[in-house]
Amino acid sequence: VGIIRDVTNLMAAEAALRKEREHLRGTIDALPDLMFEVDRRGRIFDYHTPDPARLYTTPEKFLNKTVREVFPPATADILMKSIAAALRDGHAPAATYSLQMPGGRRWYEITAAALGNPASPKGRCITLVHDITARKEAEDELRLKEIQLTTAMEVAKLAYWGYDPATDRFRLNDQFYSLFRTSAERVGGYAIPAARFAQLFLLPEDRPRMAGEIARAVKSPDPNSDLRLERRFRFADGKAAHMAICFFPEIKSRGRPKVIHGILQDITELRRADDKLWQSETEHSALIEHMNDFVFVFARDGALLSLNQASARLQGKKKSQLVGRNIRELFPGDLGQKIALRIKTVFRSGRQFFSSESPITVRGKELWVKAILTPIKDQQGSVRAVLSVCQDITKQKMARQELLRHQERLHQLTQHLESAREDEQRRIARELHDELGQALTAMKLDLFWLLRQPILEREKAVAEKIQSVAALAERTMSALRNLTAKLRPAMLDDFGLIPAIEWLAGDFAWRTGIPVALSVKPEEFSSAPELA
Repeated sequence: VGIIRDVTNLMAAEAALRKEREHLRGTIDALPDLMFEVDRRGRIFDYHTPDPARLYTTPEKFLNKTVREVFPPATADILMKSIAAALRDGHAPAATYSLQMPGGRRWYEITAAALGNPASPKGRCITLVHDITARKEAEDELRLKEIQLTTAMEVAKLAYWGYDPATDRFRLNDQFYSLFRTSAERVGGYAIPAARFAQLFLLPEDRPRMAGEIARAVKSPDPNSDLRLERRFRFADGKAAHMAICFFPEIKSRGRPKVIHGILQDITELRRADDKLWQSETEHSALIEHMNDFVFVFARDGALLSLNQASARLQGKKKSQLVGRNIRELFPGDLGQKIALRIKTVFRSGRQFFSSESPITVRGKELWVKAILTPIKDQQGSVRAVLSVCQDITKQKMARQELLRHQERLHQLTQHLESAREDEQRRIARELHDELGQALTAMKLDLFWLLRQPILEREKAVAEKIQSVAALAERTMSALRNLTAKLRPAMLDDFGLIPAIEWLAGDFAWRTGIPVALSVKPEEFSSAPELA
């Protein structure tokens, strides 16, 4: 008995099934992601990978094992939560985790979906693991750049603002509110009406101009137009501030108005510094302009860049006629060559040069000057010019010369007075020695003559009195000799200075008993009588 069955449909169904499986296998093979089949306990039954090198470990180490046996605890917790969510809800939302791979740490995103009935105790699910390392690194780099940008904006005191003409509202951010010393909570949000923006942050007198400038930017036909200007704003505490503004349009679809984007920079401190610098430069220029010293500023080639009024008067010309001329034209001859060489020296060394007092001749007039050449450097330390300050010391020089002449005359007068005093002492000493000394000697001789007379042998009292007067005469003569020696020792005139010093030293040693050692070099002493 034979049975014949028509299996055409069956064969066609099997062929379609094989085709579907091949299509599914082709689709799976084309997936760049890792695929795992796991059960409720996390046991791994099957896997698919386009590249075995992307597996955390080899298949024999993870097949038929649970994820907790294969992966680190933190990673296993994330995987088990995804598996539980898929078997509970049918699918699990994406979750991220990282693994330390041989080439470094890699980041992955896992999604899971249940196979069949999720409620079955033997339910399984498919997990897809997508390598998101490149995306993660890009996100980290973007986040870093955002932090750097925010930091740079904070350091530079920059803030963003936007204006939407369709709603007539300004869009602000935390950076803007921080710059203006307030917050979105205090103001009422990040999008505020234009009128409130003007009331809070613009000075009353600047509101119309700011509104007009934004309106012109909105109506501008140039899609690449931008506007840069400076305006005064007001902080939340009421203090005024100078802001540099740059705003530009964002191109919208046809029929929609443009949105204006803007950047604000707080330049209040810069403006104050500029004002102080301008004031300082003005005061400095005024000081230099009214100095009596000659002030020149020279370039490297010796060209005159600027000068003060005193320098122009020295040259006998206007300042405009002198600027640009070379140093050799201003000071012809050796003087110009010498100054040019000094300028080159300062440019080369970068150090100040101090010149000694020297005479110069300008327009037939001789002057004495003392100069200081100072390098003018830029922020990089390069010498850009040389400042020369020449002080006219002609009057001081003449005063010093006159003082020297007066000192010389005073010295001569002093010598004359000293000579006169010496002559007077010499005269007095000679008179004392010649006249009074002779008189005392004669009196002494007479007294000694009286003592030899026979009558005095009977008048002893008279003889004793005569002897007493004779002794007094002797003492008076000795005192006279000492006084004469002190006024003008005769040895000075008779023998000179060195013998007189030797006699004086010997006399001192004889009177005091103190030894005296005298060392004299005759060549160091003049033999002129007036010096003795």
